[in-house]
Amino acid sequence: MDEKRILFASYQRLTELAQHVVSRDLLEKVEICNESFGTTLEIAKDKVEQNRIDVIISGGSNYVLLRENIRSVPVVPIEISGMDLLEALTRACEYNNHVAVVSYRDYLSWDDSYSRLFAAKVDYMTYSERPRLKAMLGELKARGCGCVLGTSLVCDFAEELGMGSVFLYSKSSLTTALQRAVELQASIQREQERSQQMSLILSLIPSGIIAINSKQEITLYNPAAARLTGIPVAEALGRKIEKVLPTTRLPQVIKTGQAERNLQTMPNGTVILTDRVPINVQGRVRGALATFNATDEITRAERQIRLGFHKKGLVAKHNFTDIAGSSKLISEARKLAEIYAGEDATVLITGETGTGKELFAQSIHNLSKRREEPFVTINCAALSEGLLESELFGYDEGAFTGARKGGKVGLLELGHMGTIFLDEIGQISDKVQSRLLRVLEEKEIMRVGSDKVIPVDIRVIAASNVPLSQEVAKGAFRKDLFYRLNVMHIVIPPLRERKEDLPELLQAILIQEEKDSLWQIHKSQFAEALERLKEYDWPGNVREFRSVVQRLCLVFTNGLDIDFAFRDLPLEIRNQELLSEPTREMILDALKKTGGKKSLAAEFLNVSRTTLWRRMKELGL
Repeated sequence: MDEKRILFASYQRLTELAQHVVSRDLLEKVEICNESFGTTLEIAKDKVEQNRIDVIISGGSNYVLLRENIRSVPVVPIEISGMDLLEALTRACEYNNHVAVVSYRDYLSWDDSYSRLFAAKVDYMTYSERPRLKAMLGELKARGCGCVLGTSLVCDFAEELGMGSVFLYSKSSLTTALQRAVELQASIQREQERSQQMSLILSLIPSGIIAINSKQEITLYNPAAARLTGIPVAEALGRKIEKVLPTTRLPQVIKTGQAERNLQTMPNGTVILTDRVPINVQGRVRGALATFNATDEITRAERQIRLGFHKKGLVAKHNFTDIAGSSKLISEARKLAEIYAGEDATVLITGETGTGKELFAQSIHNLSKRREEPFVTINCAALSEGLLESELFGYDEGAFTGARKGGKVGLLELGHMGTIFLDEIGQISDKVQSRLLRVLEEKEIMRVGSDKVIPVDIRVIAASNVPLSQEVAKGAFRKDLFYRLNVMHIVIPPLRERKEDLPELLQAILIQEEKDSLWQIHKSQFAEALERLKEYDWPGNVREFRSVVQRLCLVFTNGLDIDFAFRDLPLEIRNQELLSEPTREMILDALKKTGGKKSLAAEFLNVSRTTLWRRMKELGL
């Protein structure tokens, strides 16, 4: 059952009336206290301190004294209307020639005209101290007063003296007061809930919020404001803004009624971006409010918004330790890339297909100051001009037929604060080259179909499998864009120029493929394979070498000898006549596995049928 948060400070007579004339549903919403005033006051104070009541309802002297002693919660009076007084006087004067209306101080709204409406004598008297009340009633009785009209205490004392009494409270006044208390408590509860919600919102909002009233006193100051300014909430609320933050210009906003925005340095050295607006009430400025954020927090939040649901995958996975090889050429390229990683300028990587351009780009990113930010890769050669443009720059809703509802964030925008890797940049059209040049020069983009400029902070690493200087000479690539890209240049050597790195590459690939245990088992076979593979020029570079190593692992795992292993290697290696003819054992094994079918056996051995027949004849098979 919900806690009753309305205290009905009553007397027994008033409680009995309430139980007879007020609905049960209404009474069940209040807690009734039938105690002496001193006890009632202590109970009320205790409940207020424990935040267990929102409203107190009472009448007569109890109401006045509770209102004077308890300020933090409202005290609702049981008001006695003029009609209540007239009805009570009518009943009293019907049997008495002398009656008196007795009130605690000015609790009753008395008018002398009431006395002239009745033939009987009507006195009106007030008291301010309870001990004096009984003496006053005794004096009235001595003067011939036969009936007293009043609240519970007055009626109780009068009856003790043998006088008649009329209770002034009516069903209407009591019900009205109780309903008002219930409505007030509901309103207070709603306001408390709203206040708690607002307090929670203000505590969770990362932006600092400060509000002042027309007296320039701080009325609102959230935890974020305390964090950003370095001034605790307790030292700010209620104080003059000029004493706490003299440089906020909030008083000027009140004076001018104009909103402002600018950068400001807080007492603790934090640089913030602040917005100040006037608080207008019925056309008049009644205060001002400021919201502010640290500039670095704005940047981080902006990046999170831009990433949105695209965050997954925008990560560089490799580091310089993943670049295998200790030859002079690869060591120099790696060292140069490590130096470039410490800078923030554009990098151009030139290297044949398969040399590891993206590996270098990821390593540069992961050693740079942008390592915690996104790494976005796009293969420029894989997309048409229109698709590449929309992928790079994004587009607004309705920019073209089939455009996604709500538009799309471009990769350059997603890479804000991070690194953009543009692979095969030599393949982009002149139109895209022109737009990319603007990004590099102005640090801003414009989505397709939009006229809104969006600032971006990105580092560009571009890669090409042909020297861009040659493309510039042929007129296929813009000279100005080439100069912007070629700030720092790295040339990755092809594998044919660093064959001494093959053993290290082999072991690195085995580790990456989680096949490193095969090296210990088939060390001699791998060593023999490496000697033969050094004779190959590797037009596909490291990418092709990785494929060959993967094939070797499959062959060795199945227990085949080295010659048989090479039969399953790329055609380019076989054409260099590095491999021996099929042996007797190999031919017999192939025939067994193919059910004696020579054409299938020749295919299995990767030789022509003519070669197989010749070898079988030579071996007497």
